[in-house]
Amino acid sequence: MSHLHLERWSDQQAALVLGIKRSTLAKWRCLGTPAGLPPLPYSKAGRRVFYTPADVEAFAAIYVVKHDGKGGAA
Repeated sequence: MSHLHLERWSDQQAALVLGIKRSTLAKWRCLGTPAGLPPLPYSKAGRRVFYTPADVEAFAAIYVVKHDGKGGAA
């Protein structure tokens, strides 16, 4: 029997790719993402939070278009 290995990123890795703080990801998990952005799927194992690279990269493509990096919409 073969085992399917899915790569997972920690919240720290996901935050680095998105260029945001880990606390921002935590806030989004609790309160939801900002208006106009889809939710960012995640999974938990105990207290640890994980994201798939595909989900983070798909979200990043949308986030970069909608966010100018200065706290405002592009």
